[in-house]
Amino acid sequence: MNFIKRMLTLLALMATFSTNQTIASEPLRHKELIGESMYSYLFWDVYHISLYSGSKEFSFNNPFTLNLTYQREFKGTDITKQSITEMKGLGLKNENQLQKWRQEMLNLFPDISEGDTLTGIFAPQKGSKFYKNGNFIGEVKDHEFGLWFFGIWLNPNTSEPDLRSKLLGVK
Repeated sequence: MNFIKRMLTLLALMATFSTNQTIASEPLRHKELIGESMYSYLFWDVYHISLYSGSKEFSFNNPFTLNLTYQREFKGTDITKQSITEMKGLGLKNENQLQKWRQEMLNLFPDISEGDTLTGIFAPQKGSKFYKNGNFIGEVKDHEFGLWFFGIWLNPNTSEPDLRSKLLGVK
């Protein structure tokens, strides 16, 4: 079963790489799967999430890719709202910064249908690029944004420590 799950993930990733201006065109080389999991809320599967890097160990000092394949529909505004809530939960208190990033995310995150994939690529000191189904949708050049945004899943103080452990391959 685990083999089938990995093959499906690989096929989804290959499909994502095959479109115009895709992740494959990025100069970053993070193809090593570190970990993956299904995020569920109560009894609903929300998204399958995978973390890729250029090495077998995750670090915010190295580029990485986070892939989310959604199992339900979501409005981009709801993704933004939940992202802000999670960043605050991690300790972000600067309201001016939150307002700036809220606007950037509202402009960035599209509505999502079941089966859509959102991919975020983090490059230290350069920023974050985002793709929907392999197509470039935008970027945030603020390094700090990437630390807080990807920290939603990867910060030790995440609201989902079990999910983080699975992403980091700790299980």
